Amino acid sequence: MIYSTAVSDQVLAFFQQRGVLNEQQMGMLKQVADQQQISALEVLLKQQPSLQSTVDQIVTRAGLEQERSEDSVPDAQQEIVSKPVESRHTWDLIDGDANEQLQRVLGGCIDMDASDIHIDLDEVDHKLVSRVRFRIDGECRDMIIDPRKSIYEGMVSRLKTLSYCRLDESRVPQDGRVPFVHNGKNYEFRISFNPVTKKNEQLEKVVLRQMADVSKCNLDMLDIHPYNRPFFHEAIALPYGFNIVTGPTGSGKTTTLYSVLQETDRSGKNVCSIEEPIEAEVARVNQTQVRHDIGLDFARVLRALLRQDPDVIMVGEMRDLETAETALDAALTGHVVWSTLHTNSAVASISRLIQMGIKDYMAANALAFIVAQRLVQRVCTDCRKPHPEAQRVVQEQMVPAFSSASDAVKLEFEKALKTAQIYKAYRNGGACKRCDGMGYKGRVGVMEVLKMNEAIREIIIRDEGNEVRMQAEAVRAGMMTMEQYGYLKVLEGKTTVDAVLAVVRS
Repeated sequence: MIYSTAVSDQVLAFFQQRGVLNEQQMGMLKQVADQQQISALEVLLKQQPSLQSTVDQIVTRAGLEQERSEDSVPDAQQEIVSKPVESRHTWDLIDGDANEQLQRVLGGCIDMDASDIHIDLDEVDHKLVSRVRFRIDGECRDMIIDPRKSIYEGMVSRLKTLSYCRLDESRVPQDGRVPFVHNGKNYEFRISFNPVTKKNEQLEKVVLRQMADVSKCNLDMLDIHPYNRPFFHEAIALPYGFNIVTGPTGSGKTTTLYSVLQETDRSGKNVCSIEEPIEAEVARVNQTQVRHDIGLDFARVLRALLRQDPDVIMVGEMRDLETAETALDAALTGHVVWSTLHTNSAVASISRLIQMGIKDYMAANALAFIVAQRLVQRVCTDCRKPHPEAQRVVQEQMVPAFSSASDAVKLEFEKALKTAQIYKAYRNGGACKRCDGMGYKGRVGVMEVLKMNEAIREIIIRDEGNEVRMQAEAVRAGMMTMEQYGYLKVLEGKTTVDAVLAVVRS
């Protein structure tokens, strides 16, 4: 590959800014380049051929032009694409370099609808091997086990370059974003590098999360049960109040919040959000990215937004007392605020706020709705089979779960029983092409929606937010629990009892 002086200077400047090259190394490269009458970048690539793929990516992303020699790699081989992947079983190793391996992994993640890619280091037979795993429908599965350390190092270097992370730093965590083109479509991955020690050697574990296009989400796509749907419309239409979406990491909270934003009247209201990171841009929403490196945290942005005449504010996450107090105060002074917490149930969110230091009277008066949710595996529609003990499942597991439900929830259960389709997932060793023999394909949400009332507010203030009493009152008032909601999805034929129990009772 022949590079012009301008391209060479810009690429080397990039490496110097990232700490890959120092002044002395730069001087030596230029001295050799003058002697051989080639560019300094070509000298560097002769000394370190493994940097070729990194240089190509820098040139492409910066829109630089370079001359190509006749024996350069054809354009078709430089496209960031990979062949469709048909199997979820462990892949065979390929003879290609780290760049080809990375293209294969990123493309395979997209083809197989994996949410995350894990690049781990493991010890097998007293030797370090790299292990690539995909998280598919909530489960991590081995895809590649490669004994070649050079492939692992090459993949890490390439990913750091793509995400503008420091190539020479492996002692501290780093994160960024990786753009990727697959079959003509643009994708993006959020990436995290974390230092690990294996066999007394400082290395890194890499995790990439495929960024979903949440800007196109809406409540219809969430497949919310008709019983809970009116609660969302009521929460969106509130003139003021504090609404929480809670659940563990990866439970779909961000997708729910973006769906709410899509349903909000953004033309007649000033809608703002504070996010870390911004998952997707939404039309007519003023989105602010948190930047801790310059002191721009959630609390600081929220205080500034309150001077921007907001109607609706989405706070990505409440991590500290200051942010929580400011958000609840905003809800009490005429704003609708949506935010997230990490708790196991709706009532647990109230306890969590009090534990953070929020005054009980403030929580009681500001809270309006709390949505707790999980994602359960969706049974494969191509290979599912009727449950052989459906009646026993209904009588022994579902009926007791609905025994304490409100009359309205019991009515939903009775209606679902009349058209019940209870299935069981079957692992068939890859015979089913849709799910590759796993029995499940995709995930569906289960949730509970707590609507605040005077009785619950009284428990918060007078009984210090006793969770048992709040749960009993919420159920009495008509809240459908996550377990009950999950069973209704089972009766609709969308998931299985085993999948629901694995999530709601974990």
